[in-house]
Amino acid sequence: MKNLTNTLGIDLSSNNGDIDISAAKEAGFEWAMLRVGYGNDESDQDDTRIFDYAKQCKDCAMPFGVYLMSYALNEDFCKSEIAHTKRIISELWDRGLEPDLPIVAIDIEPTDYTINNDGYNAEVINTLVSLWNKEIREMGWFPVAYVGFDEYEKFNANNRENTYIWWAQWNTECQFPGSHDKLVMWQYGGETNYIRNAYVEGVGVVDQNIMYVNPDYYWTVAEPGRDDTNETDKKVNKIIDLLHKVGQKLTEI
Repeated sequence: MKNLTNTLGIDLSSNNGDIDISAAKEAGFEWAMLRVGYGNDESDQDDTRIFDYAKQCKDCAMPFGVYLMSYALNEDFCKSEIAHTKRIISELWDRGLEPDLPIVAIDIEPTDYTINNDGYNAEVINTLVSLWNKEIREMGWFPVAYVGFDEYEKFNANNRENTYIWWAQWNTECQFPGSHDKLVMWQYGGETNYIRNAYVEGVGVVDQNIMYVNPDYYWTVAEPGRDDTNETDKKVNKIIDLLHKVGQKLTEI
């Protein structure tokens, strides 16, 4: 698969409706993140477009990863959400629609449900992230957390050190406050987009992202501490991290 470092991608859910993913590819987007569903492992919470979108991605040779939107309130909810994600990935494989990207992300953001039921707090978020990292990695996939400033501030030290991030910040620049060797993707725009037109012909208004790494490398992250990266890729990743740090310093001047 092509090295997707510094390429653009979209993330999609049933909220995007009936779209033409090949049109997004023609518009310059090279990969996608598809929602498998939301919340507990219940079939009525599966994303109704996941299999259609996955087939479209396959048909136009657009690699994709997957994510689940969390509604977790406690550890049992967290485990059910992981089971939900595993089930849909298994169904994708059964249909010949296996994801091309190793990225399996948990979308953590405030919802009326989690706020009203005291689920949007540091204890639940850290439990979810820790379990997600462990369980998804044991499946042989690459666990990632989709978060913004509010969620990342709730991370404990262990999760900050061990969690790879899909950063949510609709802005002209990425201001991720953590270690940039953990930064995988940046969602830079959606309904509000300061970098590109939010509207994509054939797709409509869509969340847009940039990939900061070569996802193929992260198949090796399935085993903590393992590093099968060849020397060229190691040098490339070091250069990318340096560029992030230089860019961050320039914004401070």
